[in-house]
Amino acid sequence: MADKQTQNERSVRTNVALSTVDQFVDVVAILLFLVVLQAAIRSVEPTGLFGLGGPLRVAVTLVALLFLPGYALTTVLFPTHPRHGHEDRLWISPTFEGRLPDAPALGERLLLSFGLSLAVVPLAGMGLSVLSLGYDPQTVGNATTLLVVLPLLLGTIRRLQMPEERRYLVSLQYTLRQVGGGLRGTTRADTLSNVAVVLGVVAVVVVSALAITAPQSGAGYTDFSLLSENGQGEFVADDYPAEFVAGESQALTFRVADTDPGETSYEVVVVLERVDDNGGVTERAELDRYRHTVDDGPWVRQHSVTPSMTGDDLRLTYLLYDGEAPSNPKQANADQSLYVWVSVSNGN
Repeated sequence: MADKQTQNERSVRTNVALSTVDQFVDVVAILLFLVVLQAAIRSVEPTGLFGLGGPLRVAVTLVALLFLPGYALTTVLFPTHPRHGHEDRLWISPTFEGRLPDAPALGERLLLSFGLSLAVVPLAGMGLSVLSLGYDPQTVGNATTLLVVLPLLLGTIRRLQMPEERRYLVSLQYTLRQVGGGLRGTTRADTLSNVAVVLGVVAVVVVSALAITAPQSGAGYTDFSLLSENGQGEFVADDYPAEFVAGESQALTFRVADTDPGETSYEVVVVLERVDDNGGVTERAELDRYRHTVDDGPWVRQHSVTPSMTGDDLRLTYLLYDGEAPSNPKQANADQSLYVWVSVSNGN
C-alpha cells in the first residue's frame, strides 16, 4: 500500500515537472533560435550553410521575420490556452454559446503569429529608416531580436500570473492533432477556406525565400560588409570603434565579396560626415580611397581611419562603386554604402 502511494506521488511530481517544462518550452526554443539568428547575421563567409544565400541562413531569416515577432506578441495577448471544449472548434469561429473563445486555438495562434509579423515588421523597418540606422543584415537582425525578446519577456510574465491550470503550454501530441483537425471544417466550404489560408501562407513564405536567395541583378551579386577584429584575432561584423581622437588612427576592415564570374573593378571611398537633425549632411571630409579588381575570392582590406574633424555622432561612411568613383562621392551616387556612428574628440 505504501509502495503504491509512493509511486503515485512520484507520478504526480513527474507530471507537474513535465507540465512546467511544457509551459515555457516555446519561450526557451525561441531564445535559442535567436542565438542561431545572431550567429547567422554575423557570419561573413560567402558560402556554406550560414553563407550569403545559404539554406540555413535563408530559413533562419524567414522564420525570424515572418513568424517570431508575431508569436511573441501572441504570448502577451493570449497567455492562456482555450478552455476545455473549445480546443477543437473551427478557426475564428464562435463557441456553442455564440461567443468567441477567450483564447485562440493552435491554428489561430499560428495564423495570428504570421499576420502580426507581417504587420509589425514593416513598422520596425520604418523605425530603422527614421533613425537612419540602415538595413544591413546585422542591424535588421538586432532589431528583429529586440522585437521578439521584449514582448516574449512580457508574455512570460503574463503567463506566470495566470493560474497554472490555465497557462498556455506547448504539447507535441496535441499540436499534431490540432494541425490536422484545424483544417477540417463542418462543411466543405469551411475546409476549403482553411486550406486556402494555409496555401496563402505557404505562398508568401516561398516568395520570400526566392526574394532572399535570388541575386539582385544579373548572374551574381556583391556583398559589402564592414568588419572589426575581436580579441581572438577573428573578423566580426560587430564591435566597431566608436570613440576616436582627432589625428589618431584606429583599424577597421571592409570586405567585398563578388559572385559575378570574371573580373570586376571596385573602388571604396571612406568619408566622415557631420549630419543635422533632419539627416542632411552639413560637412563632409574624404578620408581615403581604395581600388581593387576582384577575380577569385573576396577583397578584404584592413586600413587605418584617421578622423579629420571633431564632434559627436559623426557618420563614418563607406561608399562602394562598381568601377571608378566620382569626384563627389556620397550615398546618393554609390552602388552600396555602409556607415557607423562615431564620436571624435580633440584629445585635450
